[in-house]
Amino acid sequence: MILVIFTGSRYADWRLAEKGKLLHGFRTVGINPYIQDENFINQLLNKSTDLLYNAEKIKKIFFFGAGASSKERQDKIANVFSNFFKNAKVKVSHDLDASALSTLGDDKGIVGIIGSGSNAAYYNREENR
Repeated sequence: MILVIFTGSRYADWRLAEKGKLLHGFRTVGINPYIQDENFINQLLNKSTDLLYNAEKIKKIFFFGAGASSKERQDKIANVFSNFFKNAKVKVSHDLDASALSTLGDDKGIVGIIGSGSNAAYYNREENR
């Protein structure tokens, strides 16, 4: 099972999938490692029955979030998620990466995000790996 999270500071969209098929989606408050500490994030994970029920089944996690732009903040998310999802490999990236991958794929271009915060960037998949 795969878990994908796309989050800003206000809310997070969660999707559970298996063998290319969407199983379930839900929304929680946002996760921003610039603003929130590990304890807050851990409490959020423990409040979700969807996550508690599926925690052991999840093998891969892709987290794309606002505030996850530095190695230190990415490690904060990865550590909390790795402790909660014991069987999963966790990949943490900035929300601009999700925007670029979903709209440009292997192409080059400019992507942006407009929400409670805004950002834009030039993307070249080869240079951003």
